[in-house]
Amino acid sequence: MSGPIVRYLPIRFANGSSISRFAKNCPQCKTLVQSENMDGEAAMVQNRLFIVALAHCPSCKAEFKVSCVITDDKRVHKASLPQWLLLLWLRQATPANLPVQDAKDWDMEPANAPPAVQGIQLPQGMEPVPSADIIGRYENAPIPATLQCGSRHFVFDRVQPVSSAVLAGNELLFAGNLVYREA
Repeated sequence: MSGPIVRYLPIRFANGSSISRFAKNCPQCKTLVQSENMDGEAAMVQNRLFIVALAHCPSCKAEFKVSCVITDDKRVHKASLPQWLLLLWLRQATPANLPVQDAKDWDMEPANAPPAVQGIQLPQGMEPVPSADIIGRYENAPIPATLQCGSRHFVFDRVQPVSSAVLAGNELLFAGNLVYREA
């Protein structure tokens, strides 16, 4: 983790209310664990404070995960996403506010993920031609609706970060993170 949650506090919501303290009960000994004993990240997104942390109980020395959302009326809601996914989402939603060097420290449930599939590999020197129809933007770059590559036609399917690119046999990765499916 990257540091104590207390470094984000106090924080003020748009309606003027603020949060200056945060604590959770230890699930083992029920001691109140303060934000000084929680290492992780916190970020304000759409007037909600998201907290993703690993808490260290000073009484029983137990560690437990904290993943929650605090609304501007100071209600605390348990996050429904797994902690690793919530952290990934937070880093996408607020890239300037969160460091990325500690991602290796997060526990991820072991997964028997299939090996990454390469998808369609174009011959050397053959580049897809993007259509003039733009269906949106990603990272401030246009997303063409279709790609043409010789006689082959590809339709936009999804945005996928390169680090997690798993492509089917009929998919093409374009511009590093745009996935197109052969039509």
